[in-house]
Amino acid sequence: MEKKINCQGFSLLETLIVSIFIVGILLVLYTQYIYLQKNHDRTSHYNSVTTIYNTKQMANFLESKEASYVIENIGAGDTGFDDITTCQGLVNMDYCQTLLEVLRVKTVLLTENNPSKLIAEIRDNKTYSENIYNFLKQLDINTDKKYRLVIEYQNGELGSLNLEIG
Repeated sequence: MEKKINCQGFSLLETLIVSIFIVGILLVLYTQYIYLQKNHDRTSHYNSVTTIYNTKQMANFLESKEASYVIENIGAGDTGFDDITTCQGLVNMDYCQTLLEVLRVKTVLLTENNPSKLIAEIRDNKTYSENIYNFLKQLDINTDKKYRLVIEYQNGELGSLNLEIG
């Protein structure tokens, strides 16, 4: 005579183990998806190819024509940054305004490479958009450059480049 072995308990345990394993895999995939989505959103709005190219155009203008103005105004105050959105005080003001119109620029800020003073100003006084504030917090400041150009465009995108002045 053969004894019949009860396999129902084993099947239940096997199903439970496989279910836990699949739930674990789905959880890992979901967290990775959230991380990838966040990085995608950041790269599509921060320093995209178009904004880097446009920011470089403004940087070239400032490096070639307006370097002394930039250095004087950033170093003059305790703020550590200068807003040149209106092009006031620049030698070639007409060209600056035309450049800002063509590039569809909303805000142009010149700051020290470490924008901590500008971040504090935005946090305390809400002088600029929350978008600029979030952008500045994630910038890599480990460079040997002294100044940084930060531009917010009318479509909400942001670009930043280090300046070759000083």
